[in-house]
Amino acid sequence: MNFGKRLPDALYFHVSGLTNAPPLIRVYEGCATILVGRVDSADVIKLNRIDRKVTYLSYPAFDTEAHPALAASIRCDLKSFDVRVRDFQSYANPPVLHRKDSIVPLDYPARGKFARLTKQEERAGLLGAADIGNRHAWENRLQAAGFVVRGHRLLKMKPPEPDSAP
Repeated sequence: MNFGKRLPDALYFHVSGLTNAPPLIRVYEGCATILVGRVDSADVIKLNRIDRKVTYLSYPAFDTEAHPALAASIRCDLKSFDVRVRDFQSYANPPVLHRKDSIVPLDYPARGKFARLTKQEERAGLLGAADIGNRHAWENRLQAAGFVVRGHRLLKMKPPEPDSAP
């Protein structure tokens, strides 16, 4: 597979790449589909490489927001047939997604835009910390480094105007 975020225990990839994924990946995901049915709201699929679990992740603003918030997840345990549904929409500090370019197929229409943002964030040293996975931590990291994200662009914040009090 020429795309997907590979971690020691999991593989994350955009649902649009499932049809061209290797047969073993499609079978693994297909087992979860048999258990829970088709998950139309999913944008990202997480395959746990150790625990035989498949998780469908819903990011409604995947294409429009640089770091979309996770709205819901459905985790299927293929060993116990347990299904766990989580709704993050009411969370004040939901998980957010980084490095979207790494999980979409090479021919994904917005991949170039996603990759440019990732490169900007890497050059600015923003992605090295492990604690940026939630909205507040990410926003704090941006602010502390003097950056703001607009669309899919990283911009340096303007310094505050000095007080012009007489």
